[in-house]
Amino acid sequence: MKPFFSFIIIIPLLLLLVGCSKAPLERGDEAFRQGNYGEAILAYLEAAKEQPENDAIKEKIATAYFKQGELIYQKRRVLRAFQARVDKGVEYLPINLSEEMRKTVSNTHLQLALAYQKTRPENNYQKKEYFDKTLYNLEEALAFDPANSKAEQALQDFKTAHFQEMLDKGKRYYNLGKKDPLNYLNADYYLTNATKFNTENTEVIKLLKKVRSKALNVLDPTQQIPLAIADRTSKEGFLAYLIVIQNPDLENLKISAANFILLNQNGKEIKGQSSELFAQALSPATLKTGAEISGVVAFPVKKGVRPTRLEFRVNGKVLGYKNLP
Repeated sequence: MKPFFSFIIIIPLLLLLVGCSKAPLERGDEAFRQGNYGEAILAYLEAAKEQPENDAIKEKIATAYFKQGELIYQKRRVLRAFQARVDKGVEYLPINLSEEMRKTVSNTHLQLALAYQKTRPENNYQKKEYFDKTLYNLEEALAFDPANSKAEQALQDFKTAHFQEMLDKGKRYYNLGKKDPLNYLNADYYLTNATKFNTENTEVIKLLKKVRSKALNVLDPTQQIPLAIADRTSKEGFLAYLIVIQNPDLENLKISAANFILLNQNGKEIKGQSSELFAQALSPATLKTGAEISGVVAFPVKKGVRPTRLEFRVNGKVLGYKNLP
């Protein structure tokens, strides 16, 4: 009987050794097929160490994170966990995606958008956040795969359902702006969405232009670095803005005209300059916590170009902005 028991013990050991001998990529694929996405991620990460330039492995890592997020949401309805896994997966996406991966990313954004729609917000702040995230993910889904008919239909349904709501709220906050100018910022938010949902509605377009004219000189306390535009002029091929900028942050802020970027209707970016053509030109300075400064920033703008947005950036990150009429 002894040899028989020895044989029984040896078989599992051999199976274990065979399993351990599999390459990381093979183990990852097997775990992924079984729905063990956590194990798949660990194996794919191991494979990526051996082949750091392999885009196919990077796509597998991203896909495993996406699937893990979807599974968590399906089982536990934990929206934050779903979002966190998608964010993590996006970090591994290679620059050049395969066609199949573009579809995968598109469908993931669609599922995340639907999750935001289904999840009940706990307060008005979260309601706005979920609204914005739904719209963002639906737009991203179509950006990665314009042929995603489900995402296209979901976006159209979303626009149809919310257009009138956005218009009505925009009107209400516009009227409230006469008592408190901060309401013009709320009106800008709602009417901007309304124009996205119906690009041909002339009533919205006209009202949005009025709102943005009123909101130019209002500092937005919700932005990391609030800014306002007190005046505008042009001279010798330059368009110049008298900009007011505030630093509510805990650290001092180094600023210069080059921190300001003007975007035109085609999405082209124009970097700001400090020009002697204009009085009170903004010079490089350090803005202390709680301080406010103003100065003129000039932009070389060709005739016929319509600016649509002014941004304040630090290391490529937008910290404050103004939508232009």
